[in-house]
Amino acid sequence: MEIIKVKQIRKLLKVEPTIVHKNDDIKTLVFSLTDDPMVRSLFVVDENKKLIGIITLRDIVGFAFKDYIDTDKIGYGMVKNALAKKAEDLISLYDVYVKEEDSFAKCFNLMFNNNLESIPVVDNTKGVIGVVNMLELLTTWLELDIREEISKILNQPEDDA
Repeated sequence: MEIIKVKQIRKLLKVEPTIVHKNDDIKTLVFSLTDDPMVRSLFVVDENKKLIGIITLRDIVGFAFKDYIDTDKIGYGMVKNALAKKAEDLISLYDVYVKEEDSFAKCFNLMFNNNLESIPVVDNTKGVIGVVNMLELLTTWLELDIREEISKILNQPEDDA
């Protein structure tokens, strides 16, 4: 089976990463999320535009609606979110990213195991150059499945009628 790379997945759909800066306030983060209904994660960068971490939609919703969360469910993450003032205070994932040379399998596993709907693609300096989302992964799966079906049809022996 063909090994699919992240750079091939990114060619299917052109989705731009949503980047925020570590000192951006919470309202800026909310505007960044609500500006595009497809955005599910914000990628926090430092002053050199290098990836620091990820803030998910769930992180922001947890902050915005913290007063409605059952106190029995509050853990360290919720306490941290309640005290947040800026982007770097809400980061929930660090060192979770892929590079263009990484495999489809690595990309999927990082996303699935970290409950992410999107993951940043970085260059060798950890600069954010793109994003892969679950929709792209499904599109890739569908394309591979269709290719396999077409291949089966084309390789069937002709009937001797």
